Amino acid sequence: MGLCGSAVDTPIPTISGLVHLANKGDVTFTGSTFAGSKGEGRQMEAFSLQINPPVENLGIEYMGHAANIGDLPWVSNGALCGTKGESRQIEGIAVRLSGSAASQYVVCYTAHLAERGDTPVSENGAYCGTKGESRQIEGIHVYIRRA
Repeated sequence: MGLCGSAVDTPIPTISGLVHLANKGDVTFTGSTFAGSKGEGRQMEAFSLQINPPVENLGIEYMGHAANIGDLPWVSNGALCGTKGESRQIEGIAVRLSGSAASQYVVCYTAHLAERGDTPVSENGAYCGTKGESRQIEGIHVYIRRA
């Protein structure tokens, strides 16, 4: 492709959504920034993600692992993953892109785990967090980069 209309000229999509924190409620975020808390002991109980602004043929899907429930089903494009008002912490997440434009991008994410800190960056549907350790996620950072 020439300089005009080149895929490189297209802005990289950003993520927005919310995390639901214990004793705080819904905290919205936009622009692919960290969402949640660090070191406050506030467990993340639910989250939702969407591409903002929407990009044609590009969607986002995500799942979580909740205490005393296990793996939650994959949901997409702004749907809530997790629970509210049940005190069930999210212990891990996975995020992937969908649609015909997904191959042009990589979705990256990390979680802040209680008493452990930030996880290494995971990509494209790989599980991030713990299972069976009763270790809560306090916040997440999700962003998109070019493939």
